[in-house]
Amino acid sequence: MTAAQKKHIIFLLTILSIGIAITNIINKKMQNYFDKTVEITRCDGVNIKVTSNLRYHGYYYFNDTLYIRASRIEKHSYLYQLYDKLELPFYLKKEANNDTLWIIDNKETSFFVFRKDRGIDCE
Repeated sequence: MTAAQKKHIIFLLTILSIGIAITNIINKKMQNYFDKTVEITRCDGVNIKVTSNLRYHGYYYFNDTLYIRASRIEKHSYLYQLYDKLELPFYLKKEANNDTLWIIDNKETSFFVFRKDRGIDCE
């Protein structure tokens, strides 16, 4: 092996090591974000003013503290379309033991129904 080839290998290994370190840092930060959030279910009651929202891999996040899995909402494709059009702030309301989630903004009021959870009793 020539000296130039050794330099290329060292350079590639350095770049690879930096990439792995950056990926690990990003994964830890995202895991910390996800660990501090709570899922809204059919059993929960919610009444909050939403000032930040995020849609990420089939999850809808509100105020960096609450989330809903898209698969838990009937006809979530409509929520998917509406989500990007929502103007902050908006209100998120849901009564405990009720399957209807209300999203209220300045333009309109929308509601979404949770799918029935088998084996989960809210009482």
